[in-house]
Amino acid sequence: MERLNYHHLYLFYVIAMEGSIKRASEKVHLTQATLSDQLKSLEGYFDAKLFDRVGRQLILNPSGKIALEYAQNIFGLGNELKLALKGEMEGPKNVFTIGLTHYMSNFLDYTRFLPLFKDKSMAICFQEGERSHLLADLELGDIDLLVSTNKDGISSNMTARKIGSNKTYAVVHENLIGNKKFKFPQILNELPFFQYSKDSDLFFDVEVYLRTNGISPTIIGEGDDVDLFKLVTDNAVGFTIVPDVTMAKFKENKSLVILGEVKDLESSVWAIMRKDGPEDLKSFMDKIARTKK
Repeated sequence: MERLNYHHLYLFYVIAMEGSIKRASEKVHLTQATLSDQLKSLEGYFDAKLFDRVGRQLILNPSGKIALEYAQNIFGLGNELKLALKGEMEGPKNVFTIGLTHYMSNFLDYTRFLPLFKDKSMAICFQEGERSHLLADLELGDIDLLVSTNKDGISSNMTARKIGSNKTYAVVHENLIGNKKFKFPQILNELPFFQYSKDSDLFFDVEVYLRTNGISPTIIGEGDDVDLFKLVTDNAVGFTIVPDVTMAKFKENKSLVILGEVKDLESSVWAIMRKDGPEDLKSFMDKIARTKK
């Protein structure tokens, strides 16, 4: 039986992590043609395509995702073996995978998870994806924990713990309001607004808040990334509505004005696990839940 070429597997791993053959070639100092040939050899060995081509992009297909998961485990164990032989590690770690819904960084204080990284008995992998897909992965045991802004749609063999909540504020650059006095939220009628996209959990909540208060600002764009919201605010393009966990970034700009708290838009952070999930992780989530910010 032909043996797996682990060098080819490693090159596939680099291509998958870098997202393109061009970037991977720069990292491993091989030509793009060489990488393409060795990727084809690996696909020939597996008798399966590992990527789908979308324009110039390489997108992992279902076979590629399976291969990447095995590659990550293989090379992760190799690194652990090296540390163990050097005496820098007592043995294999418990590896826990935490799923994050898209743009969860807008709501999640990652410092809450620092104790997990400091625990030498475990390794933590964060994986971002669509909520419905992550729930399915959790059901199948492919991930150990899902962090989401709601607990909707969980099955009877899952449990949810509220591990955080965020107040929400409307913020703007001082150049857009000058020195005039204003009433909140009525001032929002006079300002351009950068809204969340329709894929965001906050989009419809924001829409309901604005309509309930008779607010109809001029929408200048939509997005979900906190850095994009900060760019809009910093450059006096419009006002944004952001959870307080992101406010530290915004306050770096001393010209920021907090127009007011959007009291109907407090967002929650939920940790969802299988009831038979890892006890170490459940204990840690219970501790976070008891000290939630």
